[in-house]
Amino acid sequence: MYREQLSKINKARNGLYQLDFISIVLIAAVLISGGLMPIMAPLFGLLLFALLYHKLIRVARMPCPRCRKPFGTNSKVVIGFGTEECESCELPLRSE
Repeated sequence: MYREQLSKINKARNGLYQLDFISIVLIAAVLISGGLMPIMAPLFGLLLFALLYHKLIRVARMPCPRCRKPFGTNSKVVIGFGTEECESCELPLRSE
């Protein structure tokens, strides 16, 4: 019944571990500026952190297909993207 939406959540969680083009460019900028202009390396590092953290928040707060509350976590400080079931209605991500 909810397989399509749960599949989207699962794909988004797996996609979190893949770097996009902007992340790769920022990593290269951190490495290159560390040698050429060391004062700019922390700026690029903070931009990279903000980008990756924003992706983590977006995935952690994807709505549950059953209860429409965040599937992973609704915490203000997101450390991970949640467990294998909805926090509110306990809908499992994978049905065995």
